[in-house]
Amino acid sequence: MEGAASMNQVKATLAELSEREASVTDRLDALVASQNNLKQSMVRLDILRANVGSQAVSIRSISNGMLSTASATAQKISGAVSRLDLEQARVKGTLDVVEQVAELKTCVLGVTGSMGAAQDWEAAASYLNRASRILPEVVNGSFAEEIVPTSEVPDAPKVTLEEAAESLRGLFLREFEKAAEENNGSRVTRFFKLFPLIGKPEVGLDVYGRYVCQGVATRARSNLNAGTAGSLSTEGFFYANAMTKLFEHIAQITEQHGGLVELHYGPGRAIGDSRSQREEGIDTKEIDALLNEMTVMAARWSLYCRFITLKFKESSPNQNSDDEMLRLPSFVEECGLKRKITDRLMTPVNSMTTFILRRAVERAFQLDEQPLGLSLNPSKPLQPSPPYISSAVDDVMYIVNQIVERSLATSQRQIISSVIPSVARVLDSDFIGMIQRKMRDESYPKAAIQGALPPENTIIAFLVLINDLDLANDYVRRIVQSRIESQQEVRSSANEPATSPRSLVSLYPFAGDASYVRNALISLQQNFEAKASELIGDGVYVVFKNVVKPRLRPLLSDALRNIDYQMNENEIDDVDRPIDEDNGPGHPAEGAAQSQFQRGWDALTKPIARIFSEGNFERLLFTIISYLAEVLEKRIWSYYGRINDLRAIRLERDIANLINIVVRGGRYGLRNAFVRCTQICVVMNMEEDEWAEIQASDATNINSGLEWKLDADERLRARAMVLSVK
Repeated sequence: MEGAASMNQVKATLAELSEREASVTDRLDALVASQNNLKQSMVRLDILRANVGSQAVSIRSISNGMLSTASATAQKISGAVSRLDLEQARVKGTLDVVEQVAELKTCVLGVTGSMGAAQDWEAAASYLNRASRILPEVVNGSFAEEIVPTSEVPDAPKVTLEEAAESLRGLFLREFEKAAEENNGSRVTRFFKLFPLIGKPEVGLDVYGRYVCQGVATRARSNLNAGTAGSLSTEGFFYANAMTKLFEHIAQITEQHGGLVELHYGPGRAIGDSRSQREEGIDTKEIDALLNEMTVMAARWSLYCRFITLKFKESSPNQNSDDEMLRLPSFVEECGLKRKITDRLMTPVNSMTTFILRRAVERAFQLDEQPLGLSLNPSKPLQPSPPYISSAVDDVMYIVNQIVERSLATSQRQIISSVIPSVARVLDSDFIGMIQRKMRDESYPKAAIQGALPPENTIIAFLVLINDLDLANDYVRRIVQSRIESQQEVRSSANEPATSPRSLVSLYPFAGDASYVRNALISLQQNFEAKASELIGDGVYVVFKNVVKPRLRPLLSDALRNIDYQMNENEIDDVDRPIDEDNGPGHPAEGAAQSQFQRGWDALTKPIARIFSEGNFERLLFTIISYLAEVLEKRIWSYYGRINDLRAIRLERDIANLINIVVRGGRYGLRNAFVRCTQICVVMNMEEDEWAEIQASDATNINSGLEWKLDADERLRARAMVLSVK
């Protein structure tokens, strides 16, 4: 009201105050109205509190008078029951130990008694089997050692049982072999069942495998001699029939003896533990001859299927004559002959091929010969011609080439789908695995004394193993590519089909088969290259770390140690002096660093380059250059603030000369590793107008025409390295 200057303002203020008064009045009326409800609620709460209080008193009296006594009694009963359970458990445990010790004593006395005058071997084995079920802590416990020994058997029970088991093992083994020689089947079965009872199931399966192997070999030889009258004829289907009889005989043995073996040795032991023993009686030459005939049989079957399919396609009006891809008719797909061909011809090919390849790899490494006359001394001539690899590589790859060629000649996609992956697995696990073990266990280049180089013969052996992997990689690539490229070579135009006998389409005319075979071969090559290249990379890094790296940093330090890059005005004329002249104490000739580094670099790399394959040396050179570029860059940065503009020119020339030495004879792309080093030197020696252009392009984000590996801050740092920029 005091601020009102006119009648209208006074009226407006009075209206606003009237509205506020009405609002406050309404709120007060609402508060008064709610006060009555609040009082009623408080009254009800007081009544409820009185009722609850009386109930609480009643409950408290019941708890104190009745439940407390019952609770205490329950706690006493529970404690008594727990103590009783504990005592019962202890008594039961004691009784169990006593019973087991009694059982152990019975078994010990039974074993010794049965092995005495009675010579009841079944009973002795049964007692040992019962003793094996007793807990080891009971057998080895002090209680058993006090109770079990007697005057007749004074030794500890564990010693007695072990000696008895070993004695019975030798006895059962002799009796089994004697029964096998006499061809006494009942005695063979009798002692075969006893080996697992004495805890020697491996011995039983081993001797049983040899027994089965002898029977299989005898039956196979009798089939061969009976069918050919002692001569190996290749006419007809004799070998296929002989192979069928051989596997049928093995199946009969598995069927007859499988139940017995699984009963006494456990499920799955009949086949799994006897397979390796059966291989001992197999002649690889016979298997190879069988594979050759099976290849011809499979090719004849493919030719027959192609003939039937073409005839069916010609005679069927529903077939599209324009479709070049063949599709096997359903009546051929479902016929019984195809099932027999698959079961008895194609399926065994994978197992036999895997067996042949594994034996070839094993034999190749057993007869492995390392190249002779190798030396790291450049003055000594190398006797053999490169590549320097072991004989195992040629032997294994010859077999691989044979297997791939033979598998492709079958014209059967099913054989390719099983044989090619098996070849890849064997090459990975057996061939590459054996080379890896040799690299790790026999030829790892490790110095006997810290700071010294590994022995020369160890380094050479390690380099040869890496060469083995590199050349094997090349062999597999050529084996695969020769089969794949033959398909491309027979096409004179894009629309002319492949008709050469060597083309995959000609060998595999059915729909999708040629493409599948091609992909399988490519997969073989890629998988082998991946595994071999990984191991090659690891091996090359080991050569770098243990042979090259300890001598590389001192080589660079020695080359640049005596060169002073701080030159005054009076030494300007010395820059153009000849390389072979000396510039005085502390100032070697400008070519001194280059010459010294050249000698050290040749002494470091040439001994390895003369033995390494070209590909392996390129890998090593790339590793060396990557490391050397880092060291050289750190060396250049170390001159920050300690070099003048005149000596910066010489530093740039020295760095360029060192890089030329390192990449000489290699690929030009190796220079990319030194781009940062060269750009640092370029920035140091730029003219002012060039540097101004670089700075202007950085400020406007315009490309200066150079692909900088240095960022803007590093370029500024390089520019500031020189004490007095020109």
